[in-house]
Amino acid sequence: MGETSHRSCLVLPTCEKPVELAVLEGETLPVHSLELTGLNEEEERTIFEVKAAFAGTPDEWKEVIQHYAENPLALKLVA
Repeated sequence: MGETSHRSCLVLPTCEKPVELAVLEGETLPVHSLELTGLNEEEERTIFEVKAAFAGTPDEWKEVIQHYAENPLALKLVA
């Protein structure tokens, strides 16, 4: 996909950039990537608060959030 001229866009969510795409990436090259950052603590807690009332110490919250690698879908499923 990154080797031919077209007007398409491919969204590939992944934790690791595929080597095949990394070599085609650059400011003047056809492939560009955007690194998404995780949620902040307030946003992560909001995921739980939408489902029900949860309580915990700051350390307990941090442990739960880190356990699920700050993945919003995983946090939502756990909540």
